Amino acid sequence: MKYGLIIRVELHRVRDGDTVEVKFPGGWWVFAIRIKDINCPERYTEAGKLATQYTIQTLEAADEIALQVEIPSNQNPLKHLSFDRVPADLVIMPQRQLLSDLLIREGHAKRWTR
Repeated sequence: MKYGLIIRVELHRVRDGDTVEVKFPGGWWVFAIRIKDINCPERYTEAGKLATQYTIQTLEAADEIALQVEIPSNQNPLKHLSFDRVPADLVIMPQRQLLSDLLIREGHAKRWTR
C-alpha cells in the first residue's frame, strides 16, 4: 500500500527534463521536484535539450499541474527526502496524466529502477 498526497502547484521553471521548480499557488517558496522513477538524458546533450523542451511545452500548456508524492507504507518517509529536490511526479490536469508517463511515451526518458 502507498500513502501520499496530491496538491496543486504552479510552475516556476524547468531545470531539465526530469527536474522542475514549483511553488504553491500564491506562495513565494520555490522548491525543486525530481520526477521519480525516470531518467532523462543530461541537459547538455541533444537528447537532454529535447527532453527539457518537451517538459517546458507540456507544463506551460497544462491548465493546472499537481504535485503527487507517494510513500510506500513499509518504508521510512525520511528515506525519500532530499536536501535539494523532492522525489515526486507532476500530474497534468484535467487529463490526470503523469509527466513521467508522458516523457517515457514520447521517448524522452527511461524508467529508472533501483
